[in-house]
Amino acid sequence: MAGTQHAPARSPLPTAEPFGDCQQQPNPNPQIWTMPALLTALVGWVLEEKQPPDSVVPTIAEHTLVPPSDVEFPSIPSNTYDGVRRSAVRFLAVHNPLQLLDFGPQYNAADTSGVITMKPPRRGDAFYGILVPQVDKDGNDLGGVRDLYLEVPIGTYTGWNLGRHNRFEDGFCSLQGSFIPFARTKQERLETGDQRLSIEERYPDTETYVAAVRSAADKLVSARLLLPEVAKRLVGEAESQGIRLAS
Repeated sequence: MAGTQHAPARSPLPTAEPFGDCQQQPNPNPQIWTMPALLTALVGWVLEEKQPPDSVVPTIAEHTLVPPSDVEFPSIPSNTYDGVRRSAVRFLAVHNPLQLLDFGPQYNAADTSGVITMKPPRRGDAFYGILVPQVDKDGNDLGGVRDLYLEVPIGTYTGWNLGRHNRFEDGFCSLQGSFIPFARTKQERLETGDQRLSIEERYPDTETYVAAVRSAADKLVSARLLLPEVAKRLVGEAESQGIRLAS
């Protein structure tokens, strides 16, 4: 599930720094829309031998899975959108390096069988090649299940956040993602120096927004990644509530 953190942040989000132990507001992108569709597909696969939905995991071939240094994350300057002061987002390509480990000659790492005779294991000089999702021009993951928050976004949703000052600064902020909203207007984003289009530029009126939500929902239902009844409810909320301006 693209652009999500370990579990979605509760609303309303914190509106003043520091945002817990992190530099940015946490990520509220929910998994609850996707999970019922996947569980329904799983039951159909097991009980009825109905093939599951096509895989949407990021891949090397589609250039949606890349080394951390190749992620094209946009520049997002510090801002005070919606009256909340946020520092500039810094993509530092932080990731967990994985070294090759030697557990002894009787252990077969290929199928995790045998006997471990070297404990702790001896660290080798080589590292596994770590790959992460590539992002779009807004900084949202390209691969994976892109729900309505990513298909019709009002901001950037990441699966990572950095630790704030005096809290493991610039390291992983454990289990936390980030949410950085778009500017409300073109003028506001230009004054800030934000490359990401504003809400105003993306959705000039409610009809445009609702049409985008309906199109994205239909696409997800067709891919069996969203249940029809959930899609109907989400489209109805867009029609009745208008452009979503808060997460």
